[in-house]
Amino acid sequence: MNRDEILLTIPGKPEYISTIRLTTSSIASKMGLDIDSIEDLRVAISEACNIVMGKQNIKIEYTIEESGLSIKVSSEDRIDYKNDQSMELGKQILNTLVDEVEFTDDYIMIKKYIGDRQ
Repeated sequence: MNRDEILLTIPGKPEYISTIRLTTSSIASKMGLDIDSIEDLRVAISEACNIVMGKQNIKIEYTIEESGLSIKVSSEDRIDYKNDQSMELGKQILNTLVDEVEFTDDYIMIKKYIGDRQ
């Protein structure tokens, strides 16, 4: 089984999110995802980065497998995802755009599968 990993770190500033959106769409395109799935991932990665946005760097880890794409978004700043009501809209958006999403105190994991595999 083929597995590729890509790691990016950006400053925790909103002006760098476009770089992550472009990178995400490029990876998804190379995987053969359709245009709607690519756009869903672009919006999802923006939401995930906005949720973890803080004073520190944002780390994005892409894992590309035959079954699909996993994206782990984290920051050195700890965020209380469970008790912060301002993040609820972002969490709802993520849940509708990707096949799986996991929120922990350390990261957000986004998964998009290729085809009908879930």
